[in-house]
Amino acid sequence: TGGTPRYMAPEIVLDGGSRPQPAADVFSMGRLLFFIASGRIPFAHMQAVKLRALLRGGTPLPPMTYMPSCTLLNRWQPIIEMCTHCGPKERPTMPVASKLPRAEEAMHKFLQADSEEPSLR
Repeated sequence: TGGTPRYMAPEIVLDGGSRPQPAADVFSMGRLLFFIASGRIPFAHMQAVKLRALLRGGTPLPPMTYMPSCTLLNRWQPIIEMCTHCGPKERPTMPVASKLPRAEEAMHKFLQADSEEPSLR
């Protein structure tokens, strides 16, 4: 299994041999929504080794903790937190996640960002 640890579900990061389940995709979607809303990589300030240790200890603080003044992020916080729950069984399924409040707004923003030319911010 490959991927970027900051976007991967804890069960994948901590047990590299396990086969990814649909709940892992929901987790990654939550991390992508965080990135779209904030323009920042989740836990970018933290070394990957420290992030793994945090995941082993249970549910880490949501990335929003480090950016409390971001309006879009605050609006999307409930869906991001549900999707990025450390327990795979606690995450919504993708069909349920797509119907959560703000999900339509988030997906529209995602598709809009995907179709725009890259910027040199």
